[in-house]
Amino acid sequence: MASVKRHPKSPFWMACFTLSDGRRTTRSTGTSEKKEAQRIANHFEDVANEGKVKRLTEGRARKTIADIYALANQDTLPSSTIKEFLSSWLKRKEIEAGEMTHTRYKTVVDQLNKYLGSRRRSSRRSRPWMKTN
Repeated sequence: MASVKRHPKSPFWMACFTLSDGRRTTRSTGTSEKKEAQRIANHFEDVANEGKVKRLTEGRARKTIADIYALANQDTLPSSTIKEFLSSWLKRKEIEAGEMTHTRYKTVVDQLNKYLGSRRRSSRRSRPWMKTN
């Protein structure tokens, strides 16, 4: 059963829960509100339990982290499509790399975008071609 406690020198509540291998651990919830901290602790334990029965997938782990982020920050966890990520990466490389290197990178990114087609507009969470365990 997940619980919360507060260290006297910290404004944040700590989540206490059992990991999938049976060890007890604590993690900061990043919040000073007890009810919110308990919800985060419950999320941590739910994910650990899924790991124990080998049902924890990459997608579930990402969703849990996104949920915890949203609870702690009243905002959604930023994410980008493959196309957006590659575009911003290429823009950074234009500044960092030489002209010929940038040209090579651009060619590879264009080929990848062509290969992915319409799938390049999907976010990581909705990639149908990526298999999760």
